[in-house]
Amino acid sequence: MNNSGLGKVTSEYYYPAIGAFLFLTAIVGFSDNLFTDVGQPSNSDPKFIIHGIFALAWFTLIAVQPFLISRGEISAHRTLGVIGAVAAAGLVLTTAYLQTLHYLRNDGISGLALINSIMIAAFAGCVVAAIANRHRPQTHKNLMMIGSFLVLEPLASRAAGHLGLSPVAIVPLIWLALFVSLAVRDRVVLGRFTILPFAGFAFLILVLVLVPIGPG
Repeated sequence: MNNSGLGKVTSEYYYPAIGAFLFLTAIVGFSDNLFTDVGQPSNSDPKFIIHGIFALAWFTLIAVQPFLISRGEISAHRTLGVIGAVAAAGLVLTTAYLQTLHYLRNDGISGLALINSIMIAAFAGCVVAAIANRHRPQTHKNLMMIGSFLVLEPLASRAAGHLGLSPVAIVPLIWLALFVSLAVRDRVVLGRFTILPFAGFAFLILVLVLVPIGPG
């Protein structure tokens, strides 16, 4: 463990800061549903409402949980962890349902729809692995973050669009910044790089290379 001033600050604030960023991205991404266009058809469609609730719950918890840990609220963290597991399962199942409908409507699935289907499966794997490693805090936290990074594209794309930015330009930069920041965090705090940020980023790049981005 790096006991320097930078190491201590990074250790204390990195996960809360990244969690807050992910939550803010979710809020901006859902801003039309929540604030600016509440009368849109998807706001009265049960399948989108349920999916949105699980997604917002997950990204809310990914912001709240690191703050609880930083304050030593271990009991509350564990209690919310059960809710987080339910939110993760709900997010995976509702995404799978929506992607199945997409598949049936289009006689197949490709492009971003296929990429996001792969990413939600990877997210499920990360969460299961994180729960299995809950007694190894470093691995547990990194797996939770990496899983969240991988499923960020729909929200990040929506957020970029709402802010008048190009999703095609912004989303890759966000992904790069998140994975690099996690790798650097480990180097600063632990004094060494760890495998998970590199493995997660390599997986992301592999999927993006193998699945052409086009009409889904």
